[in-house]
Amino acid sequence: REAGADIAKVNPNLLISIGQYSDDVLIAAKEKGVKRGYAFSDTEKAKSFIEKLEIPSNSVIFIKGSRDMKMEKIVEILKERFGR
Repeated sequence: REAGADIAKVNPNLLISIGQYSDDVLIAAKEKGVKRGYAFSDTEKAKSFIEKLEIPSNSVIFIKGSRDMKMEKIVEILKERFGR
């Protein structure tokens, strides 16, 4: 919940929370003003969502996660989509 409150301070357009406590992070962020967000229990579910998500090419994307969550899969999807 503390992470969600901290995330809200930067006022993201979209929050995608992944992992065991993803619901708690999202709830806290929304309580502090985040308007759009999604929570996923695992990286594979988030990966499927992100593959279809419309993301403007000038977006700033912050990714934070443990090695256990295999966040590199998310990074790879974004690299493929944006050619970087």
